[in-house]
Amino acid sequence: MQVAKVAEKLRVQIEQFAGIFYPRFSKPKLRFIEQMLFGIAASQDCKLSQISRALQETISLKKTEERLSHHLGEPELGAQVQEQVVAHAARRISNET
Repeated sequence: MQVAKVAEKLRVQIEQFAGIFYPRFSKPKLRFIEQMLFGIAASQDCKLSQISRALQETISLKKTEERLSHHLGEPELGAQVQEQVVAHAARRISNET
């Protein structure tokens, strides 16, 4: 399978998963979450420089890193993401799990 096809399939799967955040986050924040998930998966790294490279944006690598860093610096972002993931997972867990 071509790299572009794999990347597009991954983007679609991430968009579907990111739907659990829709009611809680603004469009820019949703886009950031999707880009971070894609960047981590595509680069197989958690460094912003590698994530930024994986996004292959038309703007400079420095600007991409600054934008991602800005979003990551928001207070309570981690707690809000965790809360949504836990709430989503809790619906799939039963006493028999």
